[in-house]
Amino acid sequence: MSDAVPAIGAHCALPSCNLNDFLPIRCACGLLFCRDHAAPDKHACSVVEDRITVGEERATPAREKCAKAGCERPSLESAVRGEDRAGEGRKPARCAGCGGCFCAYHRDPTSHSCSPTTPAAVPPKNEKARKLLAQNFPSASASAPKPAARGKKPANKQIALMQMRRRAQPADHKDDRPSVDVPVGERLHVEVEVEEGLVRGGTAGGQKVFWFRKPLQLVKVAAGGDVVPLRNDAPLAEQLEDTDTIRLARRG
Repeated sequence: MSDAVPAIGAHCALPSCNLNDFLPIRCACGLLFCRDHAAPDKHACSVVEDRITVGEERATPAREKCAKAGCERPSLESAVRGEDRAGEGRKPARCAGCGGCFCAYHRDPTSHSCSPTTPAAVPPKNEKARKLLAQNFPSASASAPKPAARGKKPANKQIALMQMRRRAQPADHKDDRPSVDVPVGERLHVEVEVEEGLVRGGTAGGQKVFWFRKPLQLVKVAAGGDVVPLRNDAPLAEQLEDTDTIRLARRG
């Protein structure tokens, strides 16, 4: 019986190492290395260098970011866009109003100040025939138009709260960051009415849904008309409930 030690494993191909590893690892370049030098960047792998020289395309292309200014989150459209999804007949994940690509936080038109494009006016057809019909068959809806009534909230308060949570955006811009995670139980969801002319460049009589941190105290609220003034020395959560409406108005 021979006393020679059987050849087990292999020597590391890195000249400065040459360690006899019992479980060598074969690299893409075809050479065997020890576990400390098996990574391509540990032994100047020629295969990796050739790929860098040729300039191979990225396996995962960079995703398009949200169209809202200052938001670094990827857009919903970038999650499904690609040649491998072509021809599926899917509906693009774009805003129906402005056509922009937004993330999950800003997909609602109210959360990204949506400015819908106005479609071109379509010329009326058969104008002469419609005039003749209007003369002989007056429409019952020709009476004076009634002022637009404010949309009623659902009778079920829980349903109204669920709808507001989907639309609400943080009132404090510091909370509109991916690193901020305020539990739903610590948020107060309210609808805010802005008096005409109070906010420069704002929509007259517009309504928006915001959420506040419940421990937050109110700094200043100007109430007008039949609006009940809110106290500045008490938290909002003690004066408001979810789905309530607050109105910002000039002090009389």
